[in-house]
Amino acid sequence: LEFARRHRAPLMSASIFRYEWGIEETRRLQAAGEWGEIQHIVSSMAGGYSPEGWFIYGQHPCWTVMTLLGAGVDAVSLYARGAAAHGLVVYPDRPPAQLWYGRPDLVGRYNETSVHFNKGVYRFGPAIEGNFWFGHHYEMFNMARTFREMVRTGIEPVPHREILEVTAMIHAGARSLAEKSRLVSLAEVLGD
Repeated sequence: LEFARRHRAPLMSASIFRYEWGIEETRRLQAAGEWGEIQHIVSSMAGGYSPEGWFIYGQHPCWTVMTLLGAGVDAVSLYARGAAAHGLVVYPDRPPAQLWYGRPDLVGRYNETSVHFNKGVYRFGPAIEGNFWFGHHYEMFNMARTFREMVRTGIEPVPHREILEVTAMIHAGARSLAEKSRLVSLAEVLGD
């Protein structure tokens, strides 16, 4: 990040999950206010958990939470057994979120997010109208459009704090797992 700042080079880092159609729909629901405030989020990914895979694939559900609730995460806890890992993300001033990597009931689906509002639950995955590839292409084009706009304008689409916190969430989760699933403060791994 310092190198990019020093050279005035725009930087973009995020998961493809940030560009799903469901993220945009969640933002529309938030803006309309008809469903009330977000009470909690469950961001899930299929596949099988592994300690090595957590550092690669665990970032996807973390990015979903970060995209919807923003920077300011206080702490993360992670528990894993077999091919499933379940985490808790807490904020000092926002609702909590759950992370799943290797959620056992997502057979045949890549990921699913449940956004629990006061007056309802909005669930989404990458598929649009039941078609995974349609949805996957949408998120790829959406991500490419965002990157192209950054190159054109020089304006970074993802705040540096969010990039740092997602990375810290992954490391806090790994430390939590090694320490009997205790809540690990992001400050412990960020060094601030």
